[in-house]
Amino acid sequence: MQAAFVAVFLASAAIPSQVQARTGLVQSKSTLRATANVDLFQKNLRDAIGDMLGCGQGNQQNDLDTIEKKVLPIWNSLPKSANGRIERPLLRYIVYRYFMGTSSLVIRGFEQSSPVNESAAHILSQQVPAYVEAVLQSQHAQDHGFDLQDAVHVVALLRKLIADSDTQALETIYNLRGEKTNVPLSRYGLHVVLRDYLVQWLMFEDSESLKEFQRHPERLNSDFPQWHRIMMFRDGLVKTFDYNRHRAGKGFSQYTFSDVQEIISSIRSSFAYFWDDMCIEMRTMLVNMDTYKTGRVPLKMFYSRPFSREWRFAESEDYLRQLGALDETSLWHSSEVIIPGSADIAAASNCAVVQPHYLVCCADFCDGIFSELEAGVGGPVAPPEQILNLVGNMSRQNDDLDDEENPRLRGSLSRQLDKIAAAHGGQVPLHGRLFAQWLHYAFPRECPFPHKSGSTKQVLPKSFEGDHYIVREEDRLRHLGAEPLGMPIEIEKDTMQWMSQWSSEEELLSDYTTAMRDPSAVDWLTVAGVVIFLAALAAGVVGARGQSGASTHRKSHFV
Repeated sequence: MQAAFVAVFLASAAIPSQVQARTGLVQSKSTLRATANVDLFQKNLRDAIGDMLGCGQGNQQNDLDTIEKKVLPIWNSLPKSANGRIERPLLRYIVYRYFMGTSSLVIRGFEQSSPVNESAAHILSQQVPAYVEAVLQSQHAQDHGFDLQDAVHVVALLRKLIADSDTQALETIYNLRGEKTNVPLSRYGLHVVLRDYLVQWLMFEDSESLKEFQRHPERLNSDFPQWHRIMMFRDGLVKTFDYNRHRAGKGFSQYTFSDVQEIISSIRSSFAYFWDDMCIEMRTMLVNMDTYKTGRVPLKMFYSRPFSREWRFAESEDYLRQLGALDETSLWHSSEVIIPGSADIAAASNCAVVQPHYLVCCADFCDGIFSELEAGVGGPVAPPEQILNLVGNMSRQNDDLDDEENPRLRGSLSRQLDKIAAAHGGQVPLHGRLFAQWLHYAFPRECPFPHKSGSTKQVLPKSFEGDHYIVREEDRLRHLGAEPLGMPIEIEKDTMQWMSQWSSEEELLSDYTTAMRDPSAVDWLTVAGVVIFLAALAAGVVGARGQSGASTHRKSHFV
């Protein structure tokens, strides 16, 4: 299996030129041959992925069709090259959006905050990076880009590799309990294995507590927050599995290893929805403190109570700053915590599950809003008036402010959207930093603020390089005693002040040249070119006739 994808990589990027020439993989000057080489590369690529997926042809195609259905609206909204393909950063973006939208999974190496040229070599197990890196980094892929089917196959491969990683963890649990993978489990044995798997899965980073709970599982109910609810979640998945098997006419007295694999796959894909109550509760606490409806909470209020299980907001100021969850631009409120940066996906500290290859985090509240925008626009760019119309309808659904009180789509926000469009020839790129910034101010409680690349970093608490990621009590008390610098702003009268964090630096995920091109202008240029060509051709014919006795003729060159 590994040999298959290594062969694809070598065929496309690493073998000597004379071997490439013999195999027909070197790109010639002929457009026809170049196209054939791209097709051959992609055929070999997809064949190798199909081998690695290792499932029946029918099931594999059903999986690919399901993935394509999810990916297609995102694909349609992305800027593409003249040949209808996307660049490598957009492939990474599709991966992020797919896993975040389907199961609130963040694949390590595909986070939005990661630099687009960062190696993906650490994202999965030792056998995986060679293939992923080959696809993302090969010169052939960079020259020609990726089509929709490439994106679908890469997502399918990553799903398979994550499942394989979880299977290895399950095998470890079997070994620890002295169970054999070829011997079915009883209902009781299944519950015990799933219990131990969940402990290992949820506490991967806390090795000392994990060992303690493995030695004394009876302490889980008293010492592990929400453990009773987690066991109810486990039991519910087992009942669903039993029901589906019963409908298929199969018995359910014992459970094979493949049965347990199927159940842990359900755990991974649905845990975020189970955990969502905790995320919503946390977010609601912050929203209730956002009295000015700007999506920000003064740090003084954030630290208003000592840290406890009931009061979860205890990240230090330095840690919040590194996450990009701190707005320090306001003259009126001093430092403020950005709600989507501290309670949602942007906050790595709030991810419920931390595994070597992925995180299970709080849902991205902005994803639904942005997906609706993508579907409404149906392309990579849109004029300001279309965006205002779409967002105006969504704002009434997503906000408790009525139109008369809502300042967001009037005044400064409308002017800022016009400025973005003016900088891009009258169109707004949907996947640019400036529009993401605009969307944050349109939905300040749902959409995160897009910091400039490299200015923030999503690090887990234990990976934080500062002095401490939990606020010290003396620092908390210092913030509580701080007085505001002035009277609270009235956002409906001074809208620019609540947008004090706005910056004018644009960052695009890809080249928008093709997307920005005016189709009518292209048509006229084409017509003009044909006319010039015919005129030149006619002139050449006349000239040839007039110089029939000459031994040489001038040739016209067209660029």
